[in-house]
Amino acid sequence: MHPLSRVLIVLWITSLAVILRDPWLLLSLLALSIMLALLLSRRQLSSLLKSVKVIIPVILSVFVIQLIFRKGGAKLLDLGILSIHIEGLLLGLEVGLRLLILLFSATLLSALSYAELRLALKFLPEELSFLISYVLHLLPRLRERLREVSQGLKQRGIVQKELSLKEKILVYRILSLAVLASLIQSSEMQAIQLELRGFRRQGKKSFLYHRKPSWLDLWVCVLLLGLSFLLVNLRYHP
Repeated sequence: MHPLSRVLIVLWITSLAVILRDPWLLLSLLALSIMLALLLSRRQLSSLLKSVKVIIPVILSVFVIQLIFRKGGAKLLDLGILSIHIEGLLLGLEVGLRLLILLFSATLLSALSYAELRLALKFLPEELSFLISYVLHLLPRLRERLREVSQGLKQRGIVQKELSLKEKILVYRILSLAVLASLIQSSEMQAIQLELRGFRRQGKKSFLYHRKPSWLDLWVCVLLLGLSFLLVNLRYHP
């Protein structure tokens, strides 16, 4: 599959995630994004679930906020001061499902190298395509570096669960500074490498890897158009 086809799939999924409001359609879209992430990114299900752990507290916080403060529709629970309405429940589910869809969709692009992403986005300025690629690979690098620093603390006999609140704050501050310093050092090395490769030099640019769209890419575009047409008909002609 051409890298541009993968970019189009991600744009199609994320656009529908923003437009659709039916929880069942969003749940189907989430299942589709998980299936594509497993097939195209070549990651195991356990690895994908580990990445979900990072965003679970955010999803739960947003869900609880919508559940408590969003009023409208039938009342599901009335505890006097606290009441839960059907509209708050549905909106909380929508936001949670959308965040999960965006997370799994980003996995499809993070599996692309800079050369592949540049090939897919060659109609954009070189600086912009590099920025997109850098941001997509930033979170995995941060997560890996944080895991390495945490493992180093365990090897020194520091168990975070056994620390007091003051000690935990100190440890988290050290972890944050170590990860930030590592990120700055890595960014500096990447800047030197890009400069040596002639990044942003004037003149005609050449590509090391060339790939033309195949019949598979054509069928992907036809399938996306067909599904979009079907969803539009379902939405306006239920």
